[in-house]
Formats: sequence, C-alpha cells, structure tokens
Amino acid sequence: MPSFAEQLTAARKAAGMTQEELSAAVHVARNTISNWEHGRTEPDLDTLRQLGQILHTDFLNSAAAPAEQAQVPQPEGSGTASGGDAPARKPDKKKLLALCAAALVVVAVAAGLLISRSIRMSKTAEVTLSVLHDPAPMIADPAFEDEGLGWEFTFVITNASDVPFKPEKGVMLYYKNDAVAGNMDLDYAFLRGCMYGDTITNADPAPVNINWGASYPLFTRVELQIQGTDANGHEISLKTKVDLSQEKPQQ
Repeated sequence: MPSFAEQLTAARKAAGMTQEELSAAVHVARNTISNWEHGRTEPDLDTLRQLGQILHTDFLNSAAAPAEQAQVPQPEGSGTASGGDAPARKPDKKKLLALCAAALVVVAVAAGLLISRSIRMSKTAEVTLSVLHDPAPMIADPAFEDEGLGWEFTFVITNASDVPFKPEKGVMLYYKNDAVAGNMDLDYAFLRGCMYGDTITNADPAPVNINWGASYPLFTRVELQIQGTDANGHEISLKTKVDLSQEKPQQ
C-alpha cells in the first residue's frame, strides 16, 4: 500500500494543484507541503481532514495515517495483552517542586526590590541648621560702619543622611530687641555659592557654612530661615537664630 507521502503527492497532482496552491488552501508554508510529500514530516489529524476535503481523498482511513495516531509513548514492558492504552505518565514531583521554588525566589526578589525602593523613596533627608558662637561676640573692625564695631556670625547646614537636600531659598531677619528691623532674601544662587555641589549630603567634605555680619548698634539678634526639598520630594523648613552680644570689646 502506498505511503501517506505518496498518496498526498498523487492526490494533489490528480486535483491539478501545485504545492503553492495546496499550501495556500491549507494555510501552511509551501515547504511544509514538500516535507509531507517527501515523508520528512506528517500533518496532524485536523489538517488530514482538511487535506481530505480539498483533495477528495480519505487519508484518515489509510494504513499510512500519521505516526501520531499509532505511536503512543509506552514504557518498555507495559500495557496489556489485549493492546490497551498505556497509563498516563505522572508528573515529576521533584521538577514541579524545583519550578515552584524558583518561582517563589523570583517573587521574593521582586518584592524585596519593591520594598527597598519604597523605603528609599519614603526616607527624608536629616537636615539641621545651627549657628557657631551663640551669642556672637562684638568685635572691632574698621570695615563696620559707625563706631567700627559689629558682629561676624556663621550659620551651619548639615545633612546627616545620604538623601540629597536642595536649599531653594532663605531669608535673614535682623531684630532690634523683639521687633524685625530689617531683612535680606537669599536665593538658590547665593546658597549654592556656600555649598560643595548642587545639593547637600553626608558625603560633603564638611558642613555648609553661611558666614555673615552686622554693624553695631543696629541689631540684637539675627534669625535665618531656609526652605528646600530633598531628593524624595519632601519639603523641609529650617530655622535658627543667633543673639548678638552687646558687650563691647575692650580697647
């Protein structure tokens, strides 16, 4: 009896179809038809039915039906004398457990990364504003107006965390007793001139110092206010003051 490959070739030619025409009718590549006709591969059952309808040939009842109809994987020595179906193979429990374990590891790693990122994003910069020498002693210097007396004082910005902090603006308020007698706005350009980079972090070689001064006898206290934002979007406001000693230096 002719093989399936021989039957397919004969049926196609009898129908007056080329391999290209048959491949288009079955919706497969032309080389697939060629592989079937040369016995290299065989179609599945659904495709066999489709071929039979197109070529008017009963391929299903042919003794040369595809190997997939008859070849059922069967362990050696298994089966019954009557040729019954072989029992289905049980899944490999070790492989299933290994796959489950690998999936759990991937999920755990992904969850850990998300949690770590969430923690980093929720962290706020640990920024403080302080002052050196409070109260600031009065000193004599010809550069000061009027009597050549005044004060020099230093405000210090420190970031104890690795979350960068950007001081965006500030204001320096000058008090005469409890009343504001003057003020000076500080923009980012001024503050940037006191910094080691565009932001302040614990990696800076030293705290950021803002050095300033005032002439006697106008003021008794100076207050500095700073507003900024850290790298995680948290708005931070800082404020501190320095009293100005009214004790004149000895001549």
